[in-house]
Amino acid sequence: MSRYGWLCLSLLLPLLAAAAPPGTLGYQARLADGSGQPITGTRNITFRLYSQPSGGVALWTETLNNVQVDGGNLAVQLGASVPLPDGIFGSQLYLGVQLQGDSEMAPRPPLSAAPYAKRAAALYRNRIEVPADGTPSENGAALLAVFASLPAATQSQPVVVQLDAGEFNLVTGRITVPSFVILSGQGSGSRLFNNGSGQTILRSSVADGAVVLLRDSASVRQLTVINSASAPVEQLPPVSAIAAYAGTDPLAPVTGIHLDEVEAIANTPSPSGATAGAYLCVTGGRIEGTRMRGFGGITTHGLRASCPAGDGLFIEQLQLEAESLNGTNVRGAELATGGPWQDLLVVIDNVSASNVSVVGILINDNNADSGASLVDAKVYIQGNGVENNSAGSTAGIWVQGADVAIIRPTVSIENLRYNGRGIRITALGTDDDYAPITDAHVNLQVGLTGGGVGSAFGVLFEGAGQQIAGAMVRVSCTGNAPCFGVVAGAATDGSVQPKVPSLSGLDVEVVSTGTTAQAGRFQEPVDVANSRFAASNGTGQARALTLSDLNNVASGRVHNLSNVRLESDTGCAVAYNTAAGETLSLRLTSSSLTGIFCFGQNLGSSTLRCAGNTRRNGDGTVDFLSNLCP
Repeated sequence: MSRYGWLCLSLLLPLLAAAAPPGTLGYQARLADGSGQPITGTRNITFRLYSQPSGGVALWTETLNNVQVDGGNLAVQLGASVPLPDGIFGSQLYLGVQLQGDSEMAPRPPLSAAPYAKRAAALYRNRIEVPADGTPSENGAALLAVFASLPAATQSQPVVVQLDAGEFNLVTGRITVPSFVILSGQGSGSRLFNNGSGQTILRSSVADGAVVLLRDSASVRQLTVINSASAPVEQLPPVSAIAAYAGTDPLAPVTGIHLDEVEAIANTPSPSGATAGAYLCVTGGRIEGTRMRGFGGITTHGLRASCPAGDGLFIEQLQLEAESLNGTNVRGAELATGGPWQDLLVVIDNVSASNVSVVGILINDNNADSGASLVDAKVYIQGNGVENNSAGSTAGIWVQGADVAIIRPTVSIENLRYNGRGIRITALGTDDDYAPITDAHVNLQVGLTGGGVGSAFGVLFEGAGQQIAGAMVRVSCTGNAPCFGVVAGAATDGSVQPKVPSLSGLDVEVVSTGTTAQAGRFQEPVDVANSRFAASNGTGQARALTLSDLNNVASGRVHNLSNVRLESDTGCAVAYNTAAGETLSLRLTSSSLTGIFCFGQNLGSSTLRCAGNTRRNGDGTVDFLSNLCP
C-alpha cells in the first residue's frame, strides 16, 4: 500500500491549460504523506492512464523527474515527454500516480469530461461530413468518392468521416478505412436499437470480403453495415460486413482498431461459403456496445476473431447472432487467446438437421496464448425440434487448448435432438491447459425419438486443467440419450494432466427417461467438496457419482470427496468402476448418501476410507455410518 495519498481530490482534475503545449494535459493536485501532512520538496513521479479504476494494464506511462511539490501542491503537464495517445480518449480513463520508492496511490481519480471534449475539438478539426440527401446509391457513390481522396491522417491529427442519418448503398463497392481515420454514423441497430429514423446504414454486396475493411488504428462507430452478397466458396476472408487484417493477408493482424456502437450484418442468401458479421485479425483492438450477426453460410459466424497471430482483443457488451438452416458449422463467436471478453450475449436459433457443429462461443489456442478471461457471457441456443445429424454436436462454450478463465457464464440449450455440451473444455496434446470455471449456470435439454443417437453433458472436461468453483448444472434427457451432469475425463490422447481436478460448490441435477443418468463422472482422481450430485431416471440406472481411473495413474492420487450430497432415486449413490490391474483410492468424509454403494469388477487392492458419513434410506430414516464405508 502506498505511504502517500490525496490531500484533496476536488481541485483541478485534470484540465487543458489554455497555454499548455499541444497534445498535453495540465494536471493539478495536492499530495499528503501517510499522516495527512502535505508534502514539500522535489519528487520523481510516474503517471499512468488506465481504462479501469483498479488493476489492469496501463494505456500510457510517463515519469517526470524533480517535480516540485510545495505544501502538497503540484502542477505538471502530462504528455510533455511521452506523447498522450489520442485514440484512448473515447471512454472513461483513470489516472495512476506513483512517487518514486512507493507503490501507486489508491484510489485512482477519474479524468473529468473536460479533457475529452476540449481534446476532441482540437484533434478532430479534420472532419468530413457526408450528407444522405440523395438516393441510397447516390449517397454511396459520394461516400466512395470521399474515401478516394481522404487527407492524410496521423495519431495527433486523425480524420473523421461523419455520415448523416440515412442509407448509403455502395452496390458492390467497399471502403478501406486507413489508419487514424474514424468512420462515424448517426446511430445503429446495436446499443441504441432504434432501427428507424436517425440511423445510418451502409450497405453493399461484396462477395470476396468485407464492406468495410479496417487498417491499423482505424475506428467505426454508430453505424450499421450490411453485406448481402452470396459466399461463393469456403475461404478466408469470409463474406462479412466488417473486417480487419493487414494488406491482403487475412491472417496478418492489424493493431488498435476500435468498434463502438456498431451493427455488422452478413446475410448470405445461399449456403455455399463462409459468412461472418465481422472477421477480425487484430492485436490490441476494442469492441464496445456492438451487435454482430451472421446468416446463411456453410460456415457462419457472428464474430470470427481467431487468427493465430491475433491477441489482446478487448470486448465489452457484444451481442452475437448466427443461424444457417442448411449450413454445416455455426458459431456465435470464435475467439483466440486475448481479452478480456466481457458481457457477451450469444443467440443461436433453429439448430437444424444440417448443422453438424454448433458452438455459442468457441475459444481456440493461438501462438500468443497470453491468457484470457470470459466474463458474464450468456449463451442461448434453441433447436428446431428435428432429429439432428448424429455425427455432430452443439456446445454452449467450447475451449480448445487455451488458458482462459470462465467467470459467471450462463448457458441454456433447449429442444436439441442430438449431442449437446453445455460447457466443454478440451486439452490439446500434453500442454498444461487451464480453464477454470467460476459461478456457472448451465441448463441443457436433449430429447431423442425413434432411432435418434446423441448424448448430453452439462460440463465436460476432456483432459485440461479441471476446476470449478461454484456451478448450478441442470441436464434433462428424453428418449435414449445418455445423460451426464459434470464429467472430468481423461485427455483424448491418454496423457496425464498435471493438475488434479478440483471441484467445489456444485449443485448438479440430471433427470433422464433413458438408460443412463449420471450427475458426476470422474475418470481420474479428483477433489470434490461442498457439492450436491443428484441423478434420477426411474429405471434403476441412475448414478450420482461414477468414479474410475481410465489411464491407471492413481499412484499418489486419491478420489477425495468431502461434504458432498449424493442422491440417486433408483440406483447408485457412488459407482466405483475398476479394471484389471487398477489400484484406486477413495476418501469419503462428512457426506450424505441416498442410494447404494456400487462396485465394479476387479476392485483389487483399491483403498476405501470413509468417516462421518450418513445414508438416507427409502423410508426417510437416516443411518450414521461412523467410519464404515457404505
